Amino acid sequence: MRISAIALLACISLSAQDNAGLQARQLYYKSKGALETDETPKTKPESKPTQQRPKATTAPSERPRHDKPTAGPAPLGLKYTVEQEDPAGKYVQVDADKTFATGDAIRLRMEVNSDAYVYLLSRGASGDGNFLFPEPGEDNRLKPFQSIQVPAAGDPIRFAEPAGTETLYILVSRSPVADLDRLLPARGSSPGAQPSNASMMAANVPNAQMGEMFEHAENMQSRDLVRGKVHPVGTGGGAQVNEHAVYAVNVSTTPGAQVLQKLELKHR
Repeated sequence: MRISAIALLACISLSAQDNAGLQARQLYYKSKGALETDETPKTKPESKPTQQRPKATTAPSERPRHDKPTAGPAPLGLKYTVEQEDPAGKYVQVDADKTFATGDAIRLRMEVNSDAYVYLLSRGASGDGNFLFPEPGEDNRLKPFQSIQVPAAGDPIRFAEPAGTETLYILVSRSPVADLDRLLPARGSSPGAQPSNASMMAANVPNAQMGEMFEHAENMQSRDLVRGKVHPVGTGGGAQVNEHAVYAVNVSTTPGAQVLQKLELKHR
């Protein structure tokens, strides 16, 4: 039996796809399907009027209850992509594990699948953390499937000498993280809305606090986190996945659920 080269390549591509990435992607979008279903108006088919017999009544205490169970929160998920500037000046998605060269320019795009607070920090050689998001005037409370770009405008993240690895952390939480919020300007405010003595620059996050906070987040999500990377597979409209993206989903539905994702940008 002969197998065409195209079919063989398609099989190889599908097998090379990260199964964990596909699983995390499916969990991430599961809540979107449920949301769309809930928002779709349900119409009942028209029925012909029928003659009904009088129903026997029961005392209020004896009437059966049909309370609809309250649905809990969906699994908390993060999706992010790395976009690199091409020679034409356009930004295209690339593999997040790609090794970049001096002069390359990139930006990040992030979204969540439910209402959540998002923090993006870089960690320098000293171990201290610096906020990349939110910046002054930005609100880090995101709505479901609201995509944000970092940096929001202006200069991208550009790699310069010396070569090395830039370590970023994305923290997603259902509720504000008090230890981080106290280091930020007022959420969503502009410089003119701040008191005259308020600093509009976010303070650094001390190394010890970074370590303690991230260790806590890792411990909370260790058993419940599903994460993986996907890349384009297939061609044309029949592509199974048409993106370079990383998904991380905490399947816990507790109010305190968080997602912590470490991103290492390699530069040679």
